[in-house]
Amino acid sequence: MAVDANLRFVQPEGLALAIIIVSLVFLFFSLLSVGIRIYIRQSDNALGLDDWLVLGGVMGYVADVGLAIWAASSGVGTRNAKLNATHQTEGMKAYTILGMAIAVWCLLGVVWASFMVTFIGVLLYCRPMEASWNSALVLAGKATCGSIETMIAISHTATVSTLLTDIGCTVLPGMLLWTAQMKAKAKLQVFGLLAVASVASVATIARAPFISHYNQPLDDLLYWVGYIVMFSNIELGIGCIASSLPAMRGLYRRLAGHEDTENSDYYNNSGAPRSHSFHNPTDTGRTHATVRAGDGDWEEIHDGDSDKGTLLPTTPANQSISSKNNKGGIRMDYSYTVELEPVSNHK
Repeated sequence: MAVDANLRFVQPEGLALAIIIVSLVFLFFSLLSVGIRIYIRQSDNALGLDDWLVLGGVMGYVADVGLAIWAASSGVGTRNAKLNATHQTEGMKAYTILGMAIAVWCLLGVVWASFMVTFIGVLLYCRPMEASWNSALVLAGKATCGSIETMIAISHTATVSTLLTDIGCTVLPGMLLWTAQMKAKAKLQVFGLLAVASVASVATIARAPFISHYNQPLDDLLYWVGYIVMFSNIELGIGCIASSLPAMRGLYRRLAGHEDTENSDYYNNSGAPRSHSFHNPTDTGRTHATVRAGDGDWEEIHDGDSDKGTLLPTTPANQSISSKNNKGGIRMDYSYTVELEPVSNHK
């Protein structure tokens, strides 16, 4: 069946439809998880540079998913037999632009040398660059492109660099935590988080075999590039979700009614005075707390020592914490102010 030459977009089906659905699903969960992260951190007055970087990353992911959907509607993920000349030209343009975006976002934290090889290699692969998606210019002798082996080498460089980065971001924290003075339960929770993040490496490995199809540009190239696009979006989505998982614990505690002062002061653990207000039906008041620490020698305690009964020695009742003989204590002073409101007489 002949394809309408005037048809601008294709009806996504099969792999093309899978690209759209998978990209939107991961985008939804990425926005949800990052939104929860920002909400929790803002509630705790703990917004930092890492939160803004994650927010910027998810905004880039929104643009990436938009490009993927447009590419799938323009021919990426569809066999050549169902495409007309316009689809093939627009589809090649889509995967070229998307490839550069993926290179920028995925290799941002990679060694600069690897990033420069990948990015500049894609930019200079064809002269003019329009020939990257319009092969008619090459056939007419109006443009020149590098060899297919060059494109494959660039793609494999990006894949290997991303894989090494993912592994490094999983292994290095694991090595640090292995000797950390933490409870085994806490370590397992962190290792579980790292394991979720490492799933992104599986998507990187899964897309690697499809890179070799660049070597056969006339054999449904846009269809095979669709797999690269889909697995790349899965990888980025997992990264956005995994980066916000720690904040989910704070949301869970709030929904479960386990919110306490330890959680609220987790990110603002300073020695500054803290004030709280309380209200009763007939009186109002405020409490003011100040924590002071001595300058003497300190004894290091470890997580779980309280379970073993090995806490720091207590101060004798007849000895002041602030005395010269014991400068290493911690002292918290509380002051209360209560205002009584008159209560109407009852008969």
